[in-house]
Amino acid sequence: MDHAAILTEILRRNALRRDTRLPPLDVRAEYQQAVATAHWREVRDRHYETVREEVVQRLRQERGPNWGHSAGGRWMVEALTERELQRFFPLPARYRPGSAEMACR
Repeated sequence: MDHAAILTEILRRNALRRDTRLPPLDVRAEYQQAVATAHWREVRDRHYETVREEVVQRLRQERGPNWGHSAGGRWMVEALTERELQRFFPLPARYRPGSAEMACR
């Protein structure tokens, strides 16, 4: 995770907002959210293949050994893998898009 790149991007966005006369971002809150999200993505990426294999095995036990090769099957595997990753490694509620705290910014 590149903390300097995260801060640079936030400051760039703030400069754009200033140029368009929008209110400035809360740099500290934006930085904390970006760091938490980057950390979550690192954890997610580290465990993605393992969780995906578990999902595929479970579905093939339920639906047969050749299940999952269609576009719909692949979509289902990806959707269930994402759901499992979010269940095992939840992003703190205050950093989830659409949360009440995010809406207040």
